[in-house]
Parts: sequence; C-alpha cells; structure tokens
Amino acid sequence: MRPGMSLLKRFLLMLALWLVLTQAEPGAWFMGLLAAALAAGLSMRILPPAPSAVSARRAVRLAGHFLSGSLRGGIDVARRAFDPRMPLRPGWIRHGLDLPPGPGRKLLGDLLTLMPGSMAAGDDGRSLLVHCLDTRQPVGSDIRALERLLRQTLGHEGEARRE
Repeated sequence: MRPGMSLLKRFLLMLALWLVLTQAEPGAWFMGLLAAALAAGLSMRILPPAPSAVSARRAVRLAGHFLSGSLRGGIDVARRAFDPRMPLRPGWIRHGLDLPPGPGRKLLGDLLTLMPGSMAAGDDGRSLLVHCLDTRQPVGSDIRALERLLRQTLGHEGEARRE
C-alpha cells in the first residue's frame, strides 16, 4: 500500500475513534483533527506500512464461502436437532495442513469453529484436529476447500507446506 494512502486510512481511523470517544461533540473537532493527525503520523513511524499480499477480491470470495457454509451448517444442525432419530455420528478428524505456520492456520481454525457443526481443537504443526457432528459427511473436503480459499486470499498459493 502506498504510504500516502496508509497515512490517510490511519488518520481517518484515529479521527473516527476520536469522534466516538467524544460523542462527536462539535467543540472537540479541532482537537480531534490535531490528535488524529499526530497519532497517524506517530503510527507511521512506529509501524511503517508493509506490502500486503492479501487480495480484496479473494477476501470477498472467502467471506461468501464462509457465509454460505455457515448457512448450510446451520440448516444441517437444525435439521439434525429436530429429527427424532438424531442422525449424528460425532467424532474427531485430523486434517493435514497446507497453510504455512503462522496466523493463517489460526484463522482457518477460527473460521471452522465459527461454522456450525465443526470445531477446531488444536494444531500439532502438521495437522488440525477438528470435531464434527457427523464423520460420514465430507468434512475433509470442506476443510480443504476453505483452506485453499484462505491460502489464495493470504497470498500463499505457491507455498503449500505439509510438515
């Protein structure tokens, strides 16, 4: 990201924070502009902008995949809850990870945990331990699809690593 654009975004973020804290009191705007400018400038010195490999277009695609998966999972969980036969076969699966170590793996586990019907319980460095409501379902392929989209979104396409 260009430094000027990064400075502008930080300034606007600081100004928005100031307005929230002062309840947008008109008498505080001048000090808010000054404080936001100083805070944005200082933040640029402390944490300079770094190039980002995150693709906004792919992030939107990932969000759509997450939302549709959450909706499908919610409907599936509700159907199972109201079915008198309780068609459950809960269990644990291990999913071999292709994401390189780091925040991407944590985000994958968090996304899986937020989706109804699954919960990431740990990462041993090579695989992710996931609890699911029905081990007969294609949980592994669903996780692979989510991981692939996340890898593309974070710019790790050519970095598939199984440790």
